Amino acid sequence: MDKDDGHDGKFNYIYPKDEVVWVNESKMGELGEDDYYDVLRMKTDGIISEANIGASGNLVARAYQGTIDFFKANGYTLNKDFFVFPYDWRKDISLTAPLLDQKINEIKTQTGNAKVDIIAHSMGGLVARNYISDATRASTVRKLFTLGTPHLGSVDSLRNLRYGACLTPLPISLGPLCLGLIDTETNDVVQNMISVFQLAPSQAYFNFYSGQDNYRPYPYKTESGALNYNQIKNLLTDLGHNTTLFNPSEIFHSLDDSISNTNSVDVIVIAGSGRSTLGQIIEEKRISLLGIPYIHKDMLNINGDQTVPLFSASLIDHDRDKSLLGGAKIFYTNQKHGELVASGSALNLVKNILDGNSQLPDGVSTQAASLPSIWWIFSVHSPVNMNIYDSSGNHTGPTDNGDFEENIPGSSYSTLDDAKFIFIPNNGNYNIKFEATDQGSFDFKIRKYNNDENTETILYKEIPLTETTKAETQFDTQSSEIPIIRVDQNGDGNFDFNAERFSILEGNENYDFTPPAISFSVDPKFIWPANNEMVDVRITVKIIDENPYLITILVDDEYDLIEPSIAIQNETNINQMVRLEASRIGDDKDGRTYKIKILATDLAGNTSLSATEVIVPHDQRE
Repeated sequence: MDKDDGHDGKFNYIYPKDEVVWVNESKMGELGEDDYYDVLRMKTDGIISEANIGASGNLVARAYQGTIDFFKANGYTLNKDFFVFPYDWRKDISLTAPLLDQKINEIKTQTGNAKVDIIAHSMGGLVARNYISDATRASTVRKLFTLGTPHLGSVDSLRNLRYGACLTPLPISLGPLCLGLIDTETNDVVQNMISVFQLAPSQAYFNFYSGQDNYRPYPYKTESGALNYNQIKNLLTDLGHNTTLFNPSEIFHSLDDSISNTNSVDVIVIAGSGRSTLGQIIEEKRISLLGIPYIHKDMLNINGDQTVPLFSASLIDHDRDKSLLGGAKIFYTNQKHGELVASGSALNLVKNILDGNSQLPDGVSTQAASLPSIWWIFSVHSPVNMNIYDSSGNHTGPTDNGDFEENIPGSSYSTLDDAKFIFIPNNGNYNIKFEATDQGSFDFKIRKYNNDENTETILYKEIPLTETTKAETQFDTQSSEIPIIRVDQNGDGNFDFNAERFSILEGNENYDFTPPAISFSVDPKFIWPANNEMVDVRITVKIIDENPYLITILVDDEYDLIEPSIAIQNETNINQMVRLEASRIGDDKDGRTYKIKILATDLAGNTSLSATEVIVPHDQRE
């Protein structure tokens, strides 16, 4: 294979005949960009593979070994009364229906049974729901169990399209490590996969996650506000994504309109809950304290199984009396997405129901588990890595080979491009370390959640970085002391300065993503005569913001000579004088230009910039 590798280079590799690419764990463990997996890419039509590659039939046995072992231990025999159905997860999900039909007919012929029971996990649940949407095919199914299925889509799929995330086989992902594709390779591989667009939030998703509160956010937010379905499509188109693949996705999700019709199949929905799950991607154009534009990336977390949002998996929002379950039964466990089919509560429930046992196993409920009553998210927004260690030395964060681990009990690690997030569910004393990946600056946030609400944020803003900067701090969740970040600017092992918090947010301030509005004027706008005297220029500023904090007045002198700066805190109406020189170079025909810039930053770190000019003209003599 000789192809564009997706990051300004070429990838060359000769794949031996019958080599198993997905999943080849030995290649995942190698350092580098994971270009080996480029062979999984699809052409832009989403139908044809970039390479001559197909499903081997062995993937399911490797990815779902825990499931297979569970049923073997409970008296089932593989390929006798328990079967697996592999499919090409890259392609249009609707194409699996005739293949699944063929498999079911083979099973019926082999066993002599008129109907089968289907256990489907994640995307497999969409395969199965699509299958039983046809009444004739549904007549061959007695029971359908969906476990952690993103019936209406998942924000995680949008993240994969935009930035990538850890994509790893189940037996590895169930452990504390991500030994999968690195983010950039996942992002590269999935771009033309129809299935990824089918896993993105559908139009029906927005009926449950309607943006009415922080528990039900729209899946994407920019500086323009939260985006609806069509606005997300338009954004992805503008960003260069292959959004023509939303067409087969929308055709597939037309079954959402009738998903409550189970065609007499006994459907049992099992949803993971009680886990911090990506609920909204935040991507906003912002201005730094130095007036430099950048893209701020953040996320809003909600209840789910750490991959699929709760209502998409359960098809019901009890508090709003909204449901697409129809006659299906709903049960909840407090398990991660992959754990649902590894062992434990969900599979024990499946076994009990198959055995005709109405008793709910331990860990199964008819009510969703809530997120921990108090939990924390630590995040950095910048070219810097973050690692957290608990008092026992357990580590959560990236590893040297480009993967990550989650060894602090209950913790999770996720990324949005250069923004990194670590979820910690327990109180404790944590050592937090930072290491630059490039020069610039970084923001750091410590967010406390109480009953799913972000109740407090400690914000550190624009800590300067060189390519070798290291920093660290200590945070005790049960102490009122605000952490101070010690910064080793050049990585020589000596701390050069301390960075203190920029602000502390409480209540609704934690959900403030709106930059201040600025209106201002200068007087005079023209300085004359050019007599080399210093002249007072009055700057009048009005700031509109719910949480105003820091106003910075900057002057850019065309000649780089007179450039005063003034910082003002906690004022919204400002009347300020600056002194500028009434002079210009004789042959400067355009005159001397001073650019007056107003930077307004609120407590949440949102910054606006407004600018105007004061000119010393070339000549105003009559």
